[in-house]
Formats: sequence, structure tokens, C-alpha cells
Amino acid sequence: MININMLFTRKRKIIIFLIIFLILAYFIFNYKLYLIFKFFTGEGVVVALDSDKEYLSLKHGENQDVNFEARITTNPFCSASCDYVFRDIGKDKIIEKDRFELKTAFPFTKKYNLQSPENGEGVLLYRFDMSCSNVESTLCRSSGESSTRSILVGVNYSLSDNEVQAKEFSKEKINELTKEIGTVKGEVYSLRENLQNLRELNQIDYNARDMDFNGTANKFINDWNDWEYYSLKIEIENFEEEFYSYKKDIEEDYNKSVEDIQLYNRLLDNLTFTREILTYKSNNEIIEEFNTALDTFEERKKLNFKKELVEGIYLKALNLENATLGNITTNTIGFEKINISESKEMEFQINLEDIKAECCISNNCDACCNDCYNENYPTVFLHGHAVSEKISADYSLETFNKIIEKLEKDGFLYGGSITLFSEKEHPYGIYGMSNASLTYKGSYYFDLFHQPENYIVVQSKSESIDTYSIRVKELIDTVKYKTGKDKVNIVAFSMGGLVTRNYLRIFGTENVNK
Repeated sequence: MININMLFTRKRKIIIFLIIFLILAYFIFNYKLYLIFKFFTGEGVVVALDSDKEYLSLKHGENQDVNFEARITTNPFCSASCDYVFRDIGKDKIIEKDRFELKTAFPFTKKYNLQSPENGEGVLLYRFDMSCSNVESTLCRSSGESSTRSILVGVNYSLSDNEVQAKEFSKEKINELTKEIGTVKGEVYSLRENLQNLRELNQIDYNARDMDFNGTANKFINDWNDWEYYSLKIEIENFEEEFYSYKKDIEEDYNKSVEDIQLYNRLLDNLTFTREILTYKSNNEIIEEFNTALDTFEERKKLNFKKELVEGIYLKALNLENATLGNITTNTIGFEKINISESKEMEFQINLEDIKAECCISNNCDACCNDCYNENYPTVFLHGHAVSEKISADYSLETFNKIIEKLEKDGFLYGGSITLFSEKEHPYGIYGMSNASLTYKGSYYFDLFHQPENYIVVQSKSESIDTYSIRVKELIDTVKYKTGKDKVNIVAFSMGGLVTRNYLRIFGTENVNK
């Protein structure tokens, strides 16, 4: 007799087996369809690449880490072969590159320490590029097409606090010294005129020393232009010590030259007055001595000798009481007074121009451009409509990989993907300061829902074309903010073209160049 309990147990096992079989059959059938779809479409893997920072602000001597995290989405039986490159865009130099395998749910992380250069100010650009494709196996088909992501990182580097102080000190001191140097140069010029007049009359021999103000100014300017503010500060301090000693000497020499000219002119006045005395107090002996004194006055070079000679005959004439008549006449005084050259400030400039920050692309460096609104507009690539709702919207961003790669070889700079959740954590226009022709891939499939401390990103591929157009507007606004340009170029196809045309209809053409 058959045990009823055993019969029910056997039936239960059969039912459970059939359910498991049907589930597996359904899974395998649909999975085969999934693999076939992936095989023909080449959409085997999706790469998500994030970084904790896209912008750094570093002062000289500072450094900071940037962390990248990459994840893939593919079927559970696949692993992806990934290549990554971290490059210095300014120097056109690969910092690191490598290859590895990555599986779903196992993220890949990489950290780089970025440092500020030792001097100068400017913007450095780095980019992390990643490309993954499925590794073909028995349970994993692969078309060989790669999924790529890139993140552009900007580093704004600037002077340290001490350098800022040294710069401000240097500029203030140079402005002060410029005015004082102009005063001293005027005094030197007047001194030399006074000395030249004295030399021409063989009255005095001065040897005023010189300072090379022009050479000093050029050195100051060179250090300023080379951002060498510490060195400039030290040079100014050393120059000040020498300059003020020189200034004191020049002031003393100038005052001495004025005193000597005044003395010389006073001696001529005394000679003239002595001659007038002798015209009405004639004394042959004194007149003869006076005539001899005139001859000797011209021969003697030292002013103190002239002074002794003139004062001697002058005192004798003043004290002359008895006139002795004779036929000797006084010689005419043939000397002219010396005009004193008054000290006047001369123009002297040390032109310290504001040095612009430096931006480099592929070893081509130029001043960073803060006002290049109408030059090298960025280009936004907009994809078409995806066939299936089930396929991740990220696949649409792969559409323009080849053309962007080609443009990169022609001198364009790829800035990565733009979506509504591209945060504006960086200063306005930071990526456009190099005035490079930037390209971005954009998607109007993503929407963003903000929460108090976070945001949720969702994909939506079944919205109206008006909704897509609004998203495109936000993408364009983001690109304009990143690059500082007032317009963009748009390259689109299929649905992207329709969305662009509708965007232009709704919002106008003022934000679009071509």
C-alpha cells in the first residue's frame, strides 16, 4: 500500500524542481537574448567614474590628494579589461597608466597627490581617462567596443601668504624708492652742473660717485616678472642701505657745491668792491698788490687759497687810510659769477606690470584668459534616442567616442561628460582660462532630485521633447560656467538634433554659436 505522505513529498519535490527549472530556463533564455543584444549592439559594459574633487586651490608649498573611483555595470558572468591614464595636460605628460580587470560590485580606486609649482600663479589641468571593454568568455560575449569616461581636474595655484606679503612689501617699497630716486637723480644732475662750472674755472675738483639705477631697476623688474618676490625683497633691503648712504653723500656734495659757488661768487664781489675802494683811495703799493692778486686768483685751483688771497687784499683795502698818488691803475676783473643749478626732481619709473597667471596646454603656455568670451567656443555633443528603455542611459554617452578622440589629436581638449549632476564646485570659467577648444559629451536623459544633504540621479528616456530641451539648457549653462564662454557649439544627431532645434525655438540662439 502506497504511503500517502511519501506521495505528497515526492510531488512537492517535483513541483519545486519544475519551478526551479522554469526559473532557470527563463533566466537562460532571457540572458541569451541579453547577450545577443549586447553582441550586436556592442553595449557590453558601462563605466562610472567619479572623483572626490574636480578643482583644487593650492598655494605654493601645498599639496592635496585627489581620489578617483571607477565602477562597471555588466552581466554577472563578465569581467572587464580596463585601461586608465592619468595625464598632465599642460605638460602633455603621462603621469601613470596601467591595465587591470574589473568586475561588477568591485570598484577600482586610485589616488594622486597634486602639488603646487614652486613659483608663479596659474591653472594646471589634469585628466583621468578610463576605457573598459568586456573580456570575452564562454558566458560573456564582447563586441570589442570600449566604454570610456574622463574627468578633468583643475588646479588653481597661487602665492603663499609669505610671498603675498613679500610682493606687497616690494611693490610699496619700489614705489617709494622710485620717487626718491627721481629726487636724487635730479640732485645728481644739478650737482654735476655745479661741479662742471667749478671745474671749467679750475676752481675745485670733485669726484662724485655713481649708482646704476637703470641696472637696479631692470633687476627689480626681472625678479618681479619671474615671481621671485623673496629675492626681490632681499635685494630691495640691500639696495636701500646702499641707496640712502649714497643719497646722504649726494646731498652733502650738492650742499658743498652750492656753498663753494656761493663762496666763489662772494669772492668776486669782494674783488669788485676792493677795486671800487682803490679807485678813490689810490695807493700804488696796494693797487700793484691787487693786480697781482687778480693774476694769482686765476692760477690758484683750490678755493681756500683763493679765499685767503681775496680776503687779504680786501682787508688791506678796507683799512687803507692814506692815499698815495701814482700812475698805476687797477686791472679789470675778468671773472664771471657761477649760476647755481637748483635741484629738481627728475622722472624715473620702475614699471611693475601685473603679471597674469599662466595656463599651459601641451607645453604651449600663455597668460590665462579671463575675458576670452568670444574665442574658441566649447562644443557639446548630444546623442540620439536609445532604442530600449532597459538599456542604461550611460550607453548614449559612448556615441561620440571616435570623433572626440580624433578631435583630441587635432588640438581640442576633451572635458568629460556633462549631466545635470555635474556640480559647480569650481570657480567660474576655470577650464576656459587656457582658451583651449573644449569638447563635452552631454546627455539629456538624466534628471536630478535634490535632497537637503544629497541628491538623487535618475535616468528618464521617455520624457517630452520640451523636457529634454530644458535639460539641454541646463547642460549648456553648466558648460558656459565651466569654461567662462558666452556661447557653445552643438553637434547632435537624430533625436539630439530635434532636441537642439526645440531648445533654439524655446530659448533662442543667444547661447549658441553654431
